[in-house]
Amino acid sequence: MIRYREVDLKFSDIWRVFISGSSSAGKTYFANQLLKLGLFQFDTIYYFHPDFHENQPIDWEYKNIVFVPGLPSLDDLLAIAPNSCLIFDDLYEECSNDKNIDYLYRVLSTKRQLHCMIMTQRYYSQGKFSLNIRNSSNYHVLMRNADENTNLRVAHTMKLKPEIEKANELNENKMYPYIFIDCNNFSRLSGIKVFIDIFGKVKKVIMKNDAYALILLREFDSEFTKLGGNLAIRNETSNKQRNRDDCLEAKTSEEKSGESRETNSDSTSNDSTNSSAARSASRTARNQKRDQFERSIRKIIHRYKKRSFL
Repeated sequence: MIRYREVDLKFSDIWRVFISGSSSAGKTYFANQLLKLGLFQFDTIYYFHPDFHENQPIDWEYKNIVFVPGLPSLDDLLAIAPNSCLIFDDLYEECSNDKNIDYLYRVLSTKRQLHCMIMTQRYYSQGKFSLNIRNSSNYHVLMRNADENTNLRVAHTMKLKPEIEKANELNENKMYPYIFIDCNNFSRLSGIKVFIDIFGKVKKVIMKNDAYALILLREFDSEFTKLGGNLAIRNETSNKQRNRDDCLEAKTSEEKSGESRETNSDSTSNDSTNSSAARSASRTARNQKRDQFERSIRKIIHRYKKRSFL
């Protein structure tokens, strides 16, 4: 018997994602996986980066991706078609002092249906518009930071300290941990704000001091029967199938064990046969040596019988 809760998980139509983490924390990889997940639709990716001497700083495999060094002007932003995704890699300090990016996050993103991502090593970078950009971001991703107090400071600011502390505890042994924070109005109503796994089939969320798994309603109904009072029991069909699987696994293990015993028996028989053959060969060799020795003795005796003695 389990306790469950039905929730309406809904994400925003326009995504403005703020990804923070130290160098090599996996920010670029996370951004790529998020694009592949398909939670929001886009036609073209505009990848803004700081290196003016590099034409393609990443090797993402998308048909429509445009690499642009530096920040776009207002005319550039107005020329970008709706349903595009703008990614700013390691340009947060420049963005936080640019009025066009501030306008993009506050107004233009929603009106023009432009998804945005900012990747930075400094969550609290100082700039004229840095607070506006953070506040306008409806999704925040906290990755491993060299300053471990950064994520705790964010937790305190968002009043998510129990959730973030629990997430840090569960992420301790992960190579590239992340905490995905949903800040839109739907999450405020459902109470589901903090994810430690958003890419898996079963999404893992943190609520207060506990971890929960999110599964689709149709999958829950196929596995469980609701009893009322937010209690459910696993369906008998599922239990029987699980028992059949367990029996099949046990039978397979026994067959493997039998094969192993039979193999060991055959091996023992072969070893015994080989040992007998070795002993027989050894006896034959000893007999041959003895016969040879006896023949040599007879020859010596025969030779001395023909000699004359004084």
